[in-house]
Amino acid sequence: MTTNTPYFKTLMAHLHKQESYTHSFIHVLDQEQAGLLKMGMAILMQISKQKENGLRQMIYLDEQIQEVAAALIGPDPERDETAVIQLSDLSFHLQQEEAEELEIMRQTLVRLRAEIDRKSYINHSFTQDTLRYLGDAIALISDGVATDPTYSCRGHLAKMDKAGPSLLSREV
Repeated sequence: MTTNTPYFKTLMAHLHKQESYTHSFIHVLDQEQAGLLKMGMAILMQISKQKENGLRQMIYLDEQIQEVAAALIGPDPERDETAVIQLSDLSFHLQQEEAEELEIMRQTLVRLRAEIDRKSYINHSFTQDTLRYLGDAIALISDGVATDPTYSCRGHLAKMDKAGPSLLSREV
């Protein structure tokens, strides 16, 4: 395919890179899910850094894509310079073959981003459920001890506290 539209090849190169970064991020989310199931804190800390780096890469690339898209559209006094340019908005500025290629890539990225959302939601829900379960278990244990009249708040037997030093001194 030959392309005549300026910046199209650069745009597609950035989008292919974005696709690669997105696949890598999905892999990190899969590793995170495995780490959550194993409750491996060392793995989860490492994955947290990988997620942060992956997000930075994707955000940086999104900014580059926006710059190329703005250059592809060209100056437009009616367009808000801070507004995000959607990939679907670019098809009017492309040749038919380019617009079709861009649409295929856009659909791929939409599908991959939806997969990221789904996996992130699952991992987040699992984490929240685990924290809720642990919180309930801790509350059950701590509330059980606190409501048991045998024990005082300091963990001593309540009867010993009631006896106090005066009873001990009378018996001695």
